[in-house]
Amino acid sequence: MVLNSLCKNCGGSKWTALYSVTDFDTGTKVYWLGKCENCQIIATMDVSVDTLSRAYSRQYYGSGNAKFPHFLERWLTAGSRRNAKTILDEWRFGDEHHKTPSVLDIGCGRGTLLREFQSLGADILGLERPEFPLGEASAQFIRVGSIMDEQFNGCNFDIVIFWHVLEHMAEVEDMLQTVSGHMNENALLIIAVPNFGSYQQRLFTRHWFHLDIPRHLNHFDKNWLVTCLNRNGLSEFSISTFDLTQNIYGFVQSALNLLFPGRPNAMYRLLKHQAGNRNWFGLIPWVCFALLLLPIALLESAFSALTGRGATLTMYARNRSKNRNK
Repeated sequence: MVLNSLCKNCGGSKWTALYSVTDFDTGTKVYWLGKCENCQIIATMDVSVDTLSRAYSRQYYGSGNAKFPHFLERWLTAGSRRNAKTILDEWRFGDEHHKTPSVLDIGCGRGTLLREFQSLGADILGLERPEFPLGEASAQFIRVGSIMDEQFNGCNFDIVIFWHVLEHMAEVEDMLQTVSGHMNENALLIIAVPNFGSYQQRLFTRHWFHLDIPRHLNHFDKNWLVTCLNRNGLSEFSISTFDLTQNIYGFVQSALNLLFPGRPNAMYRLLKHQAGNRNWFGLIPWVCFALLLLPIALLESAFSALTGRGATLTMYARNRSKNRNK
């Protein structure tokens, strides 16, 4: 397979083809993953602007109140609460802060994580794509736009978050370089992405749930991200590949994709339907299969996390250029 596109991250033109994969939502359109021979990034090839815009539908975002069944929403909210507290504790660690922290969540979705920061006393701002359905209750602290826009010149933050968002962006290095310029002294950067170097990716390849084609334009492993952060003046100090929800569900759904290739991500799509239209009877057989796979998923998640090969990658970093004298 010959790949002819220019790399949006570095402008390179030479690629190594990895494997083909169908789109997440319908399983009908085929894309290739390629590795840029110049910057070594792994990218989804030939995703048009129109295709990408259509991929961010109202169904993708969910409503302002719910995206999943109530019990899952409560689970996710509890996880966001833990994450917000952990991040604030890390920001304060080793230094006495007497100010209200400012938090920027890039690609904040419905703002679940930001609401938890707000409840803990932080000033919050979320950024989203043009397709995001403004007009919801959360829109008071969400703006449509990019941190690269002129309207944010001179705006600095104590905490900047890319929570499963960086993989949605084409120009990764430009984005990280821009973000580092918007970080206050002792500011914290948090990045969570699917781990392309994980055992799950190697096991399931084109069936891996976390590929999310075509929305995921780039795919990262630990070494690439660490190198990229250092190149842009950001120093990582904490790396984890353990995420109970993402890793276990990723294994289960990937296994279902492998077993039933004609029904890609079917259980996930049923879970995401609006509450009034959700097909509960249609979910029953998928849940039964999922329960059978759960013990294997738990074992894989534990083993992979212990060996640093878990399905998701979370990094904490600080702006090295502003803290080198500390």
